[in-house]
Amino acid sequence: MTRSSRSRITRSCIYHGTYIADMNADRMNKWLTLAANLGVVAGLIFLGIEINQNTRATIAAASEEVTNQSLDYFALGMDNQVIARALHKQTSGIELDAFERDQLWRHQFYNFRVFQNVYMQYYRGFLEQEEWDTYRLVLGSRLLNDPNATQMWNDTAGGWNPRFEHEVNLILEEPVEDPVKGFN
Repeated sequence: MTRSSRSRITRSCIYHGTYIADMNADRMNKWLTLAANLGVVAGLIFLGIEINQNTRATIAAASEEVTNQSLDYFALGMDNQVIARALHKQTSGIELDAFERDQLWRHQFYNFRVFQNVYMQYYRGFLEQEEWDTYRLVLGSRLLNDPNATQMWNDTAGGWNPRFEHEVNLILEEPVEDPVKGFN
């Protein structure tokens, strides 16, 4: 083999080797681009999930704040000493005067606003089923065993969140024992 033919073979191998290396680099580049694009898509999906969770948490916090403000305002018309005395009289079977009945009505309205807030937190996925079930049991016992709660509920029908009102009406259809007898 002459020097010039070796030179041609060497150049050909170098050229083909470079071509093969360029093909491998191009293939590798395409795979890396695909992986990067998939990473971007996954990141966008994760970002969307995070924004959704943040939005839900913001809505829940705003709802809780509105509830707390309305409860603070409503509590101004309640007298805890009168309520305590009226609860004792009611439990003892002693007749209540109009002001005591009004205070117990307000007391139950206040309680039910709290129940509604808890239900909405459950509905939005921020409370576990077991937690809501505990509130649900107390709520049912209130409605079935406390005439002030029943009267308040009947007086305010249609003035609640429709989902909460539906849930309470379902509770009313179920027989419930009183887990907190004597505790109003």
